[in-house]
Amino acid sequence: MLNRDFLLPGIAAGVLAVIFPMYWISIFGNTLEGLGEVLKLDLQSLSFSDAVFVLLGALEIYVYLSLRKALKDMFDVEIVRIMLCILAVLVLSFHATVLCDVFLAVSSETVSAATAETVAGIAMIVSAGSLGLYALVGLITAALLLTKRHGTPALLTVFSVLLLIMCIFQLTVIFAYMNLVLFPVALIVLMIFFIKKPELVEVV
Repeated sequence: MLNRDFLLPGIAAGVLAVIFPMYWISIFGNTLEGLGEVLKLDLQSLSFSDAVFVLLGALEIYVYLSLRKALKDMFDVEIVRIMLCILAVLVLSFHATVLCDVFLAVSSETVSAATAETVAGIAMIVSAGSLGLYALVGLITAALLLTKRHGTPALLTVFSVLLLIMCIFQLTVIFAYMNLVLFPVALIVLMIFFIKKPELVEVV
């Protein structure tokens, strides 16, 4: 049966699972270089992809905060709920780099080349820092959830394992591209977790 209390977060997770790989595959399809080169190319113009980038961030933040809310009735997971808030903040900081894009697009005729380079550098530093910290915090979050797996819904355990693998891949950098597949799968698991009626855990 459907859990109507978390129907919207479930829909958000499903939509994000579809849009996320489509967006990043289309972005990386424009260059064979890494994330830094992708960001440089994206900062050169303001387009529809920037709106999609903002949408991705908004959906991901909503999903993490909804998961935090879903865990409020579980025992001894307050630290996990705090970690989910930190993940949401890191997602916000990563996607806030679109403001650099907006600045350069609006002031393209007046800004100097040196200023443009500085803004691009800031965007890349914030992006790389946010992704690195996200991987570390996500790794801790997944580990904490797995240590509390007794009485934890099976779907949440599956999500925790996927999150753990994704964060390890993210930290290796060279295997980060695997997350184009793993992250949507994790989101689908979360979608089912949200919309499915909570499992009743018998406490003896």
